[in-house]
Amino acid sequence: MNVFAVELTPYDTVGAAEVTLRYATQGFVTTSGDTPGDAFFDERLKQPALLKRDAWGSGRIGGRRRVGFGDMVLLNGDGALDGILDYAYDGRDITVYYGTYAGTFATDMVKVFVGTMEVLEHDLTTITIKIRDRQQVVNVAFQETLYA
Repeated sequence: MNVFAVELTPYDTVGAAEVTLRYATQGFVTTSGDTPGDAFFDERLKQPALLKRDAWGSGRIGGRRRVGFGDMVLLNGDGALDGILDYAYDGRDITVYYGTYAGTFATDMVKVFVGTMEVLEHDLTTITIKIRDRQQVVNVAFQETLYA
């Protein structure tokens, strides 16, 4: 079966620890000898990572590449994911995998995207997480003070 899978690593402010959340377009559990071992990927992934990335600014040829951005959408019609709404996502990692899962995650799935998360939005049926590519990490002012 062709499947997209995501690993999110938000921060649980109540437990004061990073947590790993796993979701997929088709639910599965990895084997104990796999990496990650005995990991459950919940079948809640509606949209893995619709991402836009521009090589240059609009109407230009050349220059620097622009930060890619997009959305990842989880299904939450039953409210089972309501507990993750209080986690901190801003700047935390997201990894997207794709492949034909047949029992061995490490060999069947290919890492296709590593990025960061920003804001989380939700309604009655879905949770949407805004994502950015890794360029966002270095998209800061190099020198904040011009003169002392």
